Amino acid sequence: MANPGLMRLYWKRGQVRNTDIILLIQRLCLWRGSKAVPEKIVKLLEIYRNEGQKVGLLLTEETAGLPAFKMLGTYEYFLLGPREEPEVAARKLFEGLRNMDRRGLDIIVADGSFSHSGIGDALINRLREASSVKFVV
Repeated sequence: MANPGLMRLYWKRGQVRNTDIILLIQRLCLWRGSKAVPEKIVKLLEIYRNEGQKVGLLLTEETAGLPAFKMLGTYEYFLLGPREEPEVAARKLFEGLRNMDRRGLDIIVADGSFSHSGIGDALINRLREASSVKFVV
């Protein structure tokens, strides 16, 4: 894997090259079992698609497994890993961003419903740096 410091180009000003990144973060008090983030992702996906924008999703396995996401093709999202294992998502994050960037998308919506402690907190901070827009739901 490339040196994370060299990957800084992907995080400049909330964009992966020319793709805006939108981060959805779960309120701490509602984190476990809440569907607020997946519901907001569905709404944003619908809004942006209706505007004619190409949208890609960085999702947790739990979010991708919900019925609302079953209609997506595998080319429309990238699985970061399980919510309870943010270390997996941390390892896959740059791969996911590069994967989405190669698709020529207008917007990437990132599922930030990971634990807010330890490496989960570091992962969310990294996503915050990359994002041009953040929603706390």
